Amino acid sequence: MLVTDGIIATTRPADWLRGGGPAVAAGAGALLLASVDRPPLPARHNPLQWLLGRGVPVELGGLGYPLLLLHLPVFWALATAFPQVRPHALLVVGGGLAALLGLLLQDAVVGRLRPRRWSLRWAAPVLAVAYTAVAVGGAWLPDLVEQRSRTGRQSVVLVLGGSFAGDLATAVGRRGSGRYPVVDRSLPGCGLFPAPPPVTPRAHVSADAQLPVSARAAAGPARNCAHWDRYWRSQIAASRPDVLLVDLSGDAAARLVGTTVVSPCDVGYRQVYRERLAAAARLWEQEAPGRPVLLANSRRATGDTDPVSSRCYNALVAEAAGRYPQILPLDVDAALCQGDRCWDRTVSGGPFYVDAVHLTTAGMRQLAPWLETTISRAALPAPTAPASVAGGTAPVRAGR
Repeated sequence: MLVTDGIIATTRPADWLRGGGPAVAAGAGALLLASVDRPPLPARHNPLQWLLGRGVPVELGGLGYPLLLLHLPVFWALATAFPQVRPHALLVVGGGLAALLGLLLQDAVVGRLRPRRWSLRWAAPVLAVAYTAVAVGGAWLPDLVEQRSRTGRQSVVLVLGGSFAGDLATAVGRRGSGRYPVVDRSLPGCGLFPAPPPVTPRAHVSADAQLPVSARAAAGPARNCAHWDRYWRSQIAASRPDVLLVDLSGDAAARLVGTTVVSPCDVGYRQVYRERLAAAARLWEQEAPGRPVLLANSRRATGDTDPVSSRCYNALVAEAAGRYPQILPLDVDAALCQGDRCWDRTVSGGPFYVDAVHLTTAGMRQLAPWLETTISRAALPAPTAPASVAGGTAPVRAGR
């Protein structure tokens, strides 16, 4: 993230996807290969072919296939042995080990065991063993990886909800101490209320979640929002979380239903939302029994929700927490505000928010310790009262 003269420029993965980034990269690669692979022309008339057709580029090309096959198990082994390894270190060390292992297998094993002529009596057993290994690995490895990821009594945190849920997931998963494995399944614009929320000035896309690939997603909820219950069930079943972190604060914004503007302060809105919260509570109880659900309330200092609507929405969250023991209210304002004043600058003096709604990288980093402490309290065998989970004092200190 770059801050220049008060203008914050961000690079988001979805923008690259919507702008045709993969297609451009694939086309550039195809042009490069086509320019190199031109047999009719002598090498001296094709400088690019002469440059890439010898030495290091040729060796890298020979290592490409072994790296493709071996990098995943090598990276997994390193990440299992060294859970705190940094991504760049994993890339450098894992890539080197995968390349070395590929050379050993190609020259020392495959080259010596490869028969001069393949026949049915050789090919059939080899294919049978290979297919059996793939099938067994596909059935056994996911459970093994999940068990290893839970070693050291680490609690897996599943994040659900709208775009600010993606901020919370990034704060815990990437800007914190790495104490908790985070599964980010947030979807921008998604909530429980049937009518979509108003379009925010700048749509936020989490770096962890696999999010919309079209410009349509930036203007409204994602496709899975209409079937949020089915989507949540599948994600809970896949991740088997120890703690659920849910932010639906986008539902606090007033919206247009037909020709009427409704908000959490309206009787009809509250009736519909109570039914949706009850359905969500039943889903959490069925799919993740005994797992605490940290349900965030609406913040006062956001640019898309007025304070009155936030108070009415927070009353619904508090009501649900009192009715369903599994739900614990997450008072984000306890970390971002003190009294009637909320932080808009970080300790380092930079902005806390990107667009008055979503956190900057520095803001996420500053919020992370409070979130980790809150998750650790919720994950205790005997959870404390919801009021203590919400956090009464703000550990986040910054300029106003």
